Amino acid sequence: MLVTSLERARALRQAPAVIQGATWVSPSGSGMDLGDFFSWEDWSRNCHSYLSDRLWESAGMRPSDMDFAEIYDCFTSVVLFGLEGLGFAGRGEAGDFVLSGETSLEGSLPVNTHGGLLCEGYLHGMNTVAEAVLQIQGRGGSRQVTDANRCAVTSAALQDGPALALTADG
Repeated sequence: MLVTSLERARALRQAPAVIQGATWVSPSGSGMDLGDFFSWEDWSRNCHSYLSDRLWESAGMRPSDMDFAEIYDCFTSVVLFGLEGLGFAGRGEAGDFVLSGETSLEGSLPVNTHGGLLCEGYLHGMNTVAEAVLQIQGRGGSRQVTDANRCAVTSAALQDGPALALTADG
């Protein structure tokens, strides 16, 4: 992957994935020490709940505009927190959303089309970004999302973390 100007990216062999929005959050009570989670007010939320509004505002989009999502998944609960925190599922509804098949390749919001960290290894969030770009470029192979033009991408599990909204060019 290469991050460059859109003008330069358009001159490359592969169509670019465009960063439409991006944000990072370090809410009160967070830190890089795993013990910091004892000071969190609500253990059923992570950084996605805190950065969601800023992500969608910076991208000029809403969760319903996304074609798929690549959510960091070092633990199963992180995906559920991401689905709810980013607004793809209501509070307490992510489990049912996943069980209903909505996050499958044929669902309304395919999630983690690369299979997640158990399938790819642990590159701490670069997996999700790389997969999002491949999908937007139409290079997902047998796991390609139909009309994959807009994606939410996260790379965090605890209270500190980033998110992106990527789109196809044009």
